[in-house]
Amino acid sequence: MTEQYLEEPKAQIRKEYVDDLPMDQILADPLFNCRGLDITPASVVDLAEDIRKNGQHQPILVRPYTTKSNPKIKYAVIAGHRRHTAIKFLGKKTIEAFICYGLTEEQAYII
Repeated sequence: MTEQYLEEPKAQIRKEYVDDLPMDQILADPLFNCRGLDITPASVVDLAEDIRKNGQHQPILVRPYTTKSNPKIKYAVIAGHRRHTAIKFLGKKTIEAFICYGLTEEQAYII
């Protein structure tokens, strides 16, 4: 296995706000996304336009992640796949996010 979510032992879940998390460190795993593979740049044009005009209203949620195939990746999207795609569509280099620590796989799916 070359990819793995980094889970902390059963500890208190905590979130850390980051207003400029680098986009190139974030994996948006389509298999983890509850909307499946339906999110494309074309499907988020309206959202991207709103973000361009008004800013990002809500941070995305990510959790620590590692992969040997791309050591630059440090996080994976838990919630906010459409916002992540819209920000990417806009060509922005950073995104507002909460990094969630201590989540189990089940808790991440529930979120």
